[in-house]
Amino acid sequence: MSINFKNVGYELAKNVDVKNTLARSILNEYHDFDENVSDVAKDGLYEGFQLRYAENNPDIKKGYVFKDNGYIAVDNTTFESFKGDKIALSVGLAMSYTSQAFGAMRTKNPNVHALIKPIRDKVNTYCSNRMKDLIKAIKDIKNEGKPKNRGATNSYDVTITEWLDNLPKKCKNALARGDDTANEKRTLSAIGAFKDAYFGANRKAKVQQ
Repeated sequence: MSINFKNVGYELAKNVDVKNTLARSILNEYHDFDENVSDVAKDGLYEGFQLRYAENNPDIKKGYVFKDNGYIAVDNTTFESFKGDKIALSVGLAMSYTSQAFGAMRTKNPNVHALIKPIRDKVNTYCSNRMKDLIKAIKDIKNEGKPKNRGATNSYDVTITEWLDNLPKKCKNALARGDDTANEKRTLSAIGAFKDAYFGANRKAKVQQ
């Protein structure tokens, strides 16, 4: 057997301990961190997440030159000697644009947008997942020793309504991350159409429950 499961178990447990230690250190100074993350804290954490993503994905860092109506990856020598449009792509560069600037790039410079977007999407997902891991660790620490209360299960109508009513917020968050596939107008229109189709004449009564 090539895998030493004892070592794997030890390393996994050690990683959890490191995460919990960091989460506890945050909680000691910021008691409501799981409910209220400041912009300064979020920016710092995301910078750290991005550094780790870059370490895990070194192949992202390479030079691209504009040729034949698109950007192509080239070696360092070709990149340095190329006299036309070129981009030294990296995680740092991809994430340096504000959401607004990157969104505008889709029409102003679609070739650069197409090159950077897949990386931004993956980095944003990675950072979001690491933030969720941290928040969950903090919540788990705050709930240590507390009994778990199972609440009453909502009706299916209420579950649908709550999910639909939460979509506009999710859309705004996606736009803030630079996800240009999110569209608030279409989202609201689709929500209204779904409620009309599903609830019909009882829509107002169901929504107000």
